[in-house]
This record gives sequence, structure tokens and C-alpha cells, in this order.
Amino acid sequence: MVAITGTSLSIPQVQTGPDKAQVAQARRDADAAQSRADELRAAADQADRSARTSQDTANDLNSRSKQMDATYAQQLRRSSQTKGLIINVSA
Repeated sequence: MVAITGTSLSIPQVQTGPDKAQVAQARRDADAAQSRADELRAAADQADRSARTSQDTANDLNSRSKQMDATYAQQLRRSSQTKGLIINVSA
């Protein structure tokens, strides 16, 4: 006759997913990451505004410099014509 012996079968545990504490921590981490991304976007926007302002200033100064150079050259020409001098002011 065959003897039946009992064996212990292990029942697999069903994992129900992360617990509430893990979900809460993940949300806090996500919120912190979003906040940091917002801060970085704001800093980048400010840097862009600053760069545009600097570029506008440089363009304005360049334009004024050219205008002043042209005015100065005209004044030199007029002055030399009244005095009978020949001055080369081509640049």
C-alpha cells in the first residue's frame, strides 16, 4: 500500500502594490521635482530677459557709435574745407 505523506505547500503571497506611505513619499518627491523644474524655468526666463536687454544695449551703443563717427567725420570735412586742409577721414 502507498503511504500518503503530507507536504507543506507554500502559497504565493499576492503583492497588493506599494503601501500608502510609499505612494505619499513618491508624491512628495514628484512635487519637489516639479517645484525645482519651475524654479529652473523661472531662472532661465530671467537669464533670457537679461541677455536680450544686454543685446539691445549693445546694438544701441553700436548704432550710436556709428552715428557719432559719421557726424565727427562730417565736422572734420567741413572744418578742413573752411581752412583749406585735406584730411582723409575714410574708415
